[in-house]
Amino acid sequence: MISKVKSLTIRERTWTNWLVFYHQCYLEDWQKISLGRKTSGAVKEWDEIEYEMVDKDWKKEAKEVKKAFVKWWFQKQKPNNAWFALAYAKDIAVAYIWQGKDWISTQWILEQAALFYNWMQSHE
Repeated sequence: MISKVKSLTIRERTWTNWLVFYHQCYLEDWQKISLGRKTSGAVKEWDEIEYEMVDKDWKKEAKEVKKAFVKWWFQKQKPNNAWFALAYAKDIAVAYIWQGKDWISTQWILEQAALFYNWMQSHE
């Protein structure tokens, strides 16, 4: 189901080394959903939220449907090699960042992962 945020309140919560902002959202269809985000204001009034109803502790609760960040990239590939390729590309990006190169983008990491994945597939 998809609904828009009618009103919300934001609570700040600190875990061990993490600061999380919980956005308590009240939706147009009278559902209430709590979303943890890294930044305050990540969810705004009238934003659309996709959610599903799940059973939790003997009651129905609204839960956000998470969109897999790179799901489209892995759909037809072997999970082991694809995940390894992405981890390897991420490690290369971290090494570049440590060297002071700040031009690294998510798109660049995905391109490197695709190159490495194709190389692994051709050498099986």
